Amino acid sequence: RFGPSFAPCFRPVGPRAMSLEVDRSQQLTVPRSRSHSQGESFLSHNPHGNTIAGNSYLQTYGPDDKEHLGTSGIPATAMTITTIMIGAGVLILPQQFNKLGMPLGFILLVVSCWTSAYLCFTMNEAIDRVQKRTGTFVTTLDDLALACFGLLGKWVAQFILRAFVVGKIACYIVLIGRNLEYIMCPPYYRGWVMLSSGLFLLTAFVKSAKLLEKVSIIGVICSAIYALPIVVGSFQAHFDPDIAAPSDMWRLGGSYGFTIPMEQLLPSFGLFLFGFGPIEVIATAKRNMADQQRMPMAITAAHLITGSFYLMVGALGAWGFGDTVLGNVTESMKSSHGKWAAGYCLAVAVAVNLLVTIPISLYCLFTAITKTRKLPLAADSALRVSVIAFCSCIGLYVPYFMQVLQIFSSTLIVPLTVFVPLACGAKSANDNGRPYSCKRMALDGVLFIIGIGCFIVGLVDAVDDLIKEMARDGVVQSSEGQRRPASARQHKKIRTGPFYLS
Repeated sequence: RFGPSFAPCFRPVGPRAMSLEVDRSQQLTVPRSRSHSQGESFLSHNPHGNTIAGNSYLQTYGPDDKEHLGTSGIPATAMTITTIMIGAGVLILPQQFNKLGMPLGFILLVVSCWTSAYLCFTMNEAIDRVQKRTGTFVTTLDDLALACFGLLGKWVAQFILRAFVVGKIACYIVLIGRNLEYIMCPPYYRGWVMLSSGLFLLTAFVKSAKLLEKVSIIGVICSAIYALPIVVGSFQAHFDPDIAAPSDMWRLGGSYGFTIPMEQLLPSFGLFLFGFGPIEVIATAKRNMADQQRMPMAITAAHLITGSFYLMVGALGAWGFGDTVLGNVTESMKSSHGKWAAGYCLAVAVAVNLLVTIPISLYCLFTAITKTRKLPLAADSALRVSVIAFCSCIGLYVPYFMQVLQIFSSTLIVPLTVFVPLACGAKSANDNGRPYSCKRMALDGVLFIIGIGCFIVGLVDAVDDLIKEMARDGVVQSSEGQRRPASARQHKKIRTGPFYLS
């Protein structure tokens, strides 16, 4: 309900007057109107005697305990997960399809979609086992990690989730600067980053969920219309005489040819996985369902919708732009005649979406940090300012969206999307006395090895690409060992742009 960037701390909000932060003391306790004492587990008074896992809320609580029932059906849950998955990652798909070629791009997208769905199923099974074993509801990833691995597991999960939020905000600040620069310059990229960071510094102190609730729908609408400008721009690019599609785009391997280097394939897999992977919201979405048994159907529907959307956008973008497509497809929507209307529409949609969703992500991050320990006013203010300053510094000094996204997907997406579900699934199965079969262990082992490969190779490749981009935009070392300055266009930016810092 709060758009793609609300994923790490997603909480259901609805007419049941549930706050953004779920009151943990009420998860399994009896309402005050009942005769039982506050804090007493409701399972001991369940007239049906059913366990939680494998039963609907109505079966578990009985018809008179409607305040504990979830409200979401399969369509609502599937659309919530779909909204979480479809975000700014869609902008990188045309370039990835062009690099890999249509056949390999299609295969890798299908494999990534299946892998994400499998990991979500693994997370769903782990939640069922923990609820059945402990008799308590699992509403967040922290709860699952605590039940499986104790306090250490909870701390690791909290660190990954909070680092995930900070890293995503940093990527989004880079993307905001690039898209606003496309719309209007001057101010140039760094000027827009400084202006947007000042806005986020003000919104970081917003502590009213209702205010953010009112503007969150704007981000969802903007995210939903990403596809239209990309499709229109792809057709315009295909028939533009200045832009020619490559002759090998239908060949297996695309621009890489038949010999595809592994150091390129694994980072692409990690980027595709970034487009899916709603692991952080599975527990909360499941808790909000009227019938938890149907969660696998919602996961399947969400991945089918998202996979089809990504296939259309990636294939059309590669077909239209060809070798001219950039990591941020918005920057490719221009020719010798100037910038395109489709590019302006996409840039506005992306910028507005991120300007709305970043304050929501900041609210979730700071609420999650301060809910366990009340910080003094000075410490709380310093925390909020330091997070904004850190993300802004990344935007100012590392203005490369594709490279920053690759580092982010390798270091944070892979542990959160791959390692956490596999570990929780295996541990919960062992704790329930039903360990995995040999085939299941082998499959999880293969995915774990692929995850390690994406983590190491993807990180090394992303850092190498980042160094090359920084050298190309700054001072480049020539083959004769002489140092030459940047291009005339970059000098023009530094000279005419008052906010463009060298």
